Amino acid sequence: MRQLLIRAAKTLACALCLQPLLHTPLQAAPLLPVVPFEIGTDLSHYSYEEPGVMKTSGTMIGLSGAASFDAPRSIGVINTFRIEAAASQGSVDYTSLGGTGTIQDVHDSMIEARALVGKKLHGAANSSLTLFSGYGYRHLNDNGGGRVSSEGNPGYDRESRYSYLPIALELSSLRTFGWGVGGMVEYDYFLSGTQHSRLTDANNEVYTYSNNLTNQQHSGYGLRASLKVTKKMRASTLLFEPFLRYWNIATSDRDTIIVYVSGVPEVRSYVEPKNSTTQYGLKVSLLF
Repeated sequence: MRQLLIRAAKTLACALCLQPLLHTPLQAAPLLPVVPFEIGTDLSHYSYEEPGVMKTSGTMIGLSGAASFDAPRSIGVINTFRIEAAASQGSVDYTSLGGTGTIQDVHDSMIEARALVGKKLHGAANSSLTLFSGYGYRHLNDNGGGRVSSEGNPGYDRESRYSYLPIALELSSLRTFGWGVGGMVEYDYFLSGTQHSRLTDANNEVYTYSNNLTNQQHSGYGLRASLKVTKKMRASTLLFEPFLRYWNIATSDRDTIIVYVSGVPEVRSYVEPKNSTTQYGLKVSLLF
């Protein structure tokens, strides 16, 4: 299944870069027109799980912004550009699946930036279909350092960085009495990931870690989908967007450090286990 998804992602990317048949200029105005600015806020449920190891879940609140525009004439097959940025934070509850306890209200924060180019594949008086691709970067901080679990085990900070290739289709349809509806589906081709685990935050009288961990990730994918409902107002457009975002990341490379157990040194290797992230919520934005 994963190979089929990767093959589909590459096919879409090639379509964006190589389709000479899509040069026909489009005159129709879509439901969700490319506008200079968008600013929004969102509320979501966030969960992360390493099967058989641990999980976290909680509520995130965020702010986002975007700038986008149509090129006056196509550059190759590209005629749409978009830049997006988002930041969110919240509290999550940590639960060990291996018996090391729970920690409540761990502060998490996340930033994400994306640069996209697009091609309108279809445009008519009442609908449009646009293909986007580009580059995305996601940075998550999980601040468990200084916390102690219900079983007396110390927590530590974790930092996660993803680079990926988003490939998205956005559809819009007819306006009626100022209202409109559209949607987006996206496949994210995972390029690379880096996980920093500050194990030295967890040093105590029994365990002392010689160094922090850095694990490299090479395999995974992401999925996104959203429904977009708009309401045209006098000077702007109001957008309601229920969304779903998902990541599935394979086991990382190993990193080796020395662990002192009651003063006795041991050489140990650690991986970042296979994991998944699910986030769903509602975003409300103004388009100017």
